[in-house]
Amino acid sequence: PASAILHAGPPAPKPRISAAIGVGGGVVGLAVARDIAAHGDSVVLLEKDSSLISGASSGNSGIGCTGYDAPPASLERRLLRRSISRHPWLYRTFGLGYEHVDKCGALVVAWTEEEALLLDQIVHENHAAGDTEAEKIGVAELLAMEPTLSGKAVGGVWIPREVVVEPWLVPIAWAESARVHGADMRLGQEVCSAIRENGVWVVTTKSGEEFRSRVLVNCAGLY
Repeated sequence: PASAILHAGPPAPKPRISAAIGVGGGVVGLAVARDIAAHGDSVVLLEKDSSLISGASSGNSGIGCTGYDAPPASLERRLLRRSISRHPWLYRTFGLGYEHVDKCGALVVAWTEEEALLLDQIVHENHAAGDTEAEKIGVAELLAMEPTLSGKAVGGVWIPREVVVEPWLVPIAWAESARVHGADMRLGQEVCSAIRENGVWVVTTKSGEEFRSRVLVNCAGLY
């Protein structure tokens, strides 16, 4: 009836439209949210669990690769090389020092003569990726570096630029930087649907909340 319409009140306002929504609060999702926020755009990060970095990122080994084993000219290799150049500056802005990075390098070990034939190609791939310090080494050098290595090794490649970072503190630093730059991080928000309507993503979570954005970035890994 008309009287019901008159007293119904104004319709509920639609959720605001953010520049982007990120799904997943692991290291990748936090890095994406931080960069979007740092560029001055609004971003909402949705994490299904009650805490950040609780999925695959919580068991991250922290290995920083040089990218030699990624396909040449691939996006993966370009991003790995870009991350190497960005890390020192980013760590300083996060308030982290290089004591949080173990510049241990890496060894690729050949255990058979067939594998030894591939070592030159591994050196070539490293140089092509930009890591010109990688070099082929013999058994004596290999055992001098790793005395407990089995004597069955027949050769190897030394890759000095590979590192191991602190796998928990670095993502936490991404999260804090994202917060400082204004990212809206929502915990306990498991995404159950995402539909694009008239150029806008409409994302609904199991709690019944609805979020809208112009861009949607899925960082939920294998979930």
